[in-house]
Amino acid sequence: MILTSTSEDFPNNWKEISNAPIDNSKNNQYIYDLFSEPPEKHLIPEKQLISAVKNGSKEIVELNMRQEKLIDLEKNPEINTIYTYGLWGCNAVSIITKNKNGNIIALMSHYPPISLSWQCNNLEKLLIQNKENIDFDTHTEIAIVVPWNWEQINNKWVMTANNGETINKLQKSITTFFKNNKLTIIPYWTVLAIGQSQAFIINFPKDKGELIRYQALTEYWNFWPR
Repeated sequence: MILTSTSEDFPNNWKEISNAPIDNSKNNQYIYDLFSEPPEKHLIPEKQLISAVKNGSKEIVELNMRQEKLIDLEKNPEINTIYTYGLWGCNAVSIITKNKNGNIIALMSHYPPISLSWQCNNLEKLLIQNKENIDFDTHTEIAIVVPWNWEQINNKWVMTANNGETINKLQKSITTFFKNNKLTIIPYWTVLAIGQSQAFIINFPKDKGELIRYQALTEYWNFWPR
């Protein structure tokens, strides 16, 4: 496990809220469901992925902190997973789009909060470097994974972004290139995630037409066909 922050580095991420009441209102349902998920959803899949990469797997692309990688599934059809782990207060970004032949391109980025400008600049550089291959007009799925905190506002516990500027800067860097996009903000509470998965994983099915699968910490969802 890579620890990217400590209580001294990012005190806002470690605000202790041990008795925050559970609010099952509609707006917060996607957050509070984490408390009631079955134990098998809290297994740590990155352990198996790390082991597979160490054993030389060509199907898995591993991303470390302060890195971004782009994969073109037309050129590398053997790849079925791109992932990063050890978020622990870091920001992660994924972009799922297509090349000019209509095949999937995926980009992932993982940086600590103190390197936000570096993250934005390197994302833009990577997209520019691959501009001849990327279809910037196609529908694109963008996910931004950022740490949030519990705060009590008007006698109600809600999750608020540690730094809204982070979301704004990352969004601007990416949507400048992709006008036809769907943006998903994925908040995670670092205190809740202790002892659970700290990974951001994207799985690509082998067969075209099957749904691509996201996993961000303990949240799962599918979005569009390969």
